[in-house]
Amino acid sequence: MHNVENVTLPKVQATLKRYLDLNKVVMVELLPGKLHADINSETKANSSLVEAACGDKSRPEEIKFPLQKKSAEDIPVEKTVLTNGMTILTKPLKTSRTVALKIFIKGGQGVETIPGESALLSSVLMQGTQSRTATEISQELESRGMNLSVSSGDDAIEITGTAISGDLSDLLLMLSDIMTHPKFDPSEIEKKKEILHQSIQASRDTPSSVAFENLDLLMYPTHPYGDIGKRVEANLDKITRDNILDYYHRYFQPANMVVSVVGNFDPITLKHNLAAFYPDQTALPMTTEAAPVPPLVRDETVEQSKPRLSAIWMAEGWLAPPIHVTKTYAALKVMDAMLGSGMSSRLFVDLREKQGLAYVVGSLYPSRKQDSRFVIYIGTDPANISKVTTGFADEIKRLKNEPVSSKELEAAKSKLIGSFALQHNTNLNQAYYLGLYETLGAGYAFDKQYPELIKQVTAADIQQAAQTVLNQPHIISIIKPE
Repeated sequence: MHNVENVTLPKVQATLKRYLDLNKVVMVELLPGKLHADINSETKANSSLVEAACGDKSRPEEIKFPLQKKSAEDIPVEKTVLTNGMTILTKPLKTSRTVALKIFIKGGQGVETIPGESALLSSVLMQGTQSRTATEISQELESRGMNLSVSSGDDAIEITGTAISGDLSDLLLMLSDIMTHPKFDPSEIEKKKEILHQSIQASRDTPSSVAFENLDLLMYPTHPYGDIGKRVEANLDKITRDNILDYYHRYFQPANMVVSVVGNFDPITLKHNLAAFYPDQTALPMTTEAAPVPPLVRDETVEQSKPRLSAIWMAEGWLAPPIHVTKTYAALKVMDAMLGSGMSSRLFVDLREKQGLAYVVGSLYPSRKQDSRFVIYIGTDPANISKVTTGFADEIKRLKNEPVSSKELEAAKSKLIGSFALQHNTNLNQAYYLGLYETLGAGYAFDKQYPELIKQVTAADIQQAAQTVLNQPHIISIIKPE
């Protein structure tokens, strides 16, 4: 609040001048067919509004929009492996004013020895270094308009950073301090334990979250992919500072890191700055492979009752291949889009629109390094549970026994490819996908290959994938009213 109180009109105007460059404006309008826009007059009017906010009365007579000769998709990505083993992926965009970076520390939840270990480390990493307090880190980021965050995922701990291009070196200096000199203060660890406890408890207020928690606990009974909810709750207090330090020293090694950077930056300077994180270290052999996921041996159903609940939530899941099983992976992605993604999907049309059985319905298939899961889910009235169960069984049977029509197949593929393209509209998302695919072992080039793989999926591929995955043992998780 202290920083907010010190904000003055001149400071706001100076900030607007710095970030709103009228020579780099793109205006897009969606208009009815009979309405024609006067672009020149609208541009001048909008420019005047911006200039008035900036307090700048001088403006050029004509606003020019330079044509970008190369689209962001055409700019090649360069992969560099430093002598210390750090992998760096760079995609410089000279027309951008910002830079986004993602750092993937391989392993994440998938290699933790105590459930909750990686999540706790991630939550405490930015809570102070040997030379900065958590408050100082926060204030420095806020004052410069920079963003920095840490999260833990299935296969990696992810560090996300964004800044305007001129502030990238300052962001990297702070990031170097956070990554190489974390304090891991015992009092902060205890605070974060309590926050994680509260977060897990709060998730129980959402019945769909409980349904997925119970599903994952049974799908991954001995694997860290199932380290969520009750399993983390039962072990969180066992985690000591020494456990966190052990995880940190084992996996926060440059040879275990993938750094992906997209935006306006100089690649040579960037690599020198990143090399300075670990200047005296040579590449060390790293083992971050999680243990294989044990197969499910039988069908299981878990039911849980909750008071004051008016709906039933059901999730049904099968273990499914990881990303490196490329052909089946692509077929399952198309099957997911066709079955439960959006209002044109089979589950939505058949169970919600035609039969009125669903509040919410869909499917999911996350990308993982080890065996993932293919899941269908629904929220429905308790009176409909028998019809829903039959409806799910019919959809699964249909996938296994009936080839999808060419029209439905092409629609699902187009939806998937279009959605993937839209997800690449920001520097941050581009950095995310490049780094993710490199981290999962598919390679950063998979980001370019993915749409082509989807285009090649046939009706026979989908039927084969359905027969391979959906004939395996499955888990059903139900949350119902008490």
